[in-house]
Amino acid sequence: MNEVEFESIKTKIKNKEIEDAQAKGKMESIEEVWKNKYGCQSLEQAEKKLIELKKDNEEKSKKRDAYFEKLKNLTNWEEF
Repeated sequence: MNEVEFESIKTKIKNKEIEDAQAKGKMESIEEVWKNKYGCQSLEQAEKKLIELKKDNEEKSKKRDAYFEKLKNLTNWEEF
């Protein structure tokens, strides 16, 4: 290995360290959003919260659809 190859490897290592630090920063940023917006501090908690939110959304959609059907049946819309 000569000096040029050594410097190339050293530069690649330095670049990977920078990429690693950036990735960790992004992960911390995402986790901070989870914490502030949803009260979650880990991926597992966020996944549980997602399931909970999807279930809640499904229930609200069903309720909305039921109300819409009731509204639709209140009058004869063909007359309008």
